[in-house]
Amino acid sequence: MRHRVLVVAQDVMLRSTLARWLMSAGYIVELAESERRAREVFANHKVALTLLAPGRSGGPELDLADTGGKLIVVAEQPHDRAPAADGYLSVPLDEQEVLACIKSVLQTEPGDDDKASQASESWGSSQPRQFALPSALRNEC
Repeated sequence: MRHRVLVVAQDVMLRSTLARWLMSAGYIVELAESERRAREVFANHKVALTLLAPGRSGGPELDLADTGGKLIVVAEQPHDRAPAADGYLSVPLDEQEVLACIKSVLQTEPGDDDKASQASESWGSSQPRQFALPSALRNEC
């Protein structure tokens, strides 16, 4: 099954780069430059995951409680993190890191917290990032 991913970012270069990476990985991609456009996408499509890049000026901000999908926030600073996100990415972005984070978040289902914790423990300290952490821990991907 191909997942639909919504990329919400004011920066056109960021939106287009993320779209290119995601489409080449087989995702269906929707783009939004604003909260209004994101709401239009949610009204017309079932979105599995939203990739939100607030940008330097802060917006757009979305309340994704009604969407039923997952959320990954692209954060330039640690204080940019949304409390309800399922994953985080830090800039500068790396294509493989973005794709691994998305894959991990989409594979994590409610109730997978114990399995994710066991997987992260088995990796040991040599791993620079823990992609399968439970969303309750709200760590970076």
